[in-house]
Amino acid sequence: FVAPDILSVLPYHLYPANVRPKFLPETWYGYNSVKLLILRAETIRQLRDRQFQALIRWLKQGGYLVVGTGLNYGSLGDKRLQDILPIRVGGHQQLSELKSLGQFCGREMTGIEPFLVLNVRIDDSKILLKENDIPIITQKNFGFGQIVFLSFDFNTPPFSHWDGRRMFWNKILSLQPKIDRPKIDVADQQIV
Repeated sequence: FVAPDILSVLPYHLYPANVRPKFLPETWYGYNSVKLLILRAETIRQLRDRQFQALIRWLKQGGYLVVGTGLNYGSLGDKRLQDILPIRVGGHQQLSELKSLGQFCGREMTGIEPFLVLNVRIDDSKILLKENDIPIITQKNFGFGQIVFLSFDFNTPPFSHWDGRRMFWNKILSLQPKIDRPKIDVADQQIV
């Protein structure tokens, strides 16, 4: 489930789906075929209780969620988001490039105009990428699953116009948790 402008740059082997928040599943198994769920922080705040509980259970069982936000970081203080991603915002920083993305996915990002990134810290997390000591991509384990937080708005320039988006999302997808769960070996005809 992704935003419409991301659909064209996801890895080729994925079937992207754009779902309005009000139609997200209310059961954890509604996410069974989801490899990667990309949501803005505001969307998490808008979920109904059953939807939020389904998301939590799916994450704990090995789901993979990417959360992004724009400059309206008021939604980062929402109790629901704080329960799964305890974020402390230390303001924002104006940048004109993210050279560190070159190390992360093979392509630096630059913009003609300056853009803003949030300077955040997340409890019990791992910073995957920094730019000028500002965490750009942060990863937090959640049960068997993972949450990745992006400190920039993936829906606006320069990211939305950047030619490295497909490489970026491929790299993000490669970070997905690998879960080795024992399989039950039972022939189909034995199941009644």
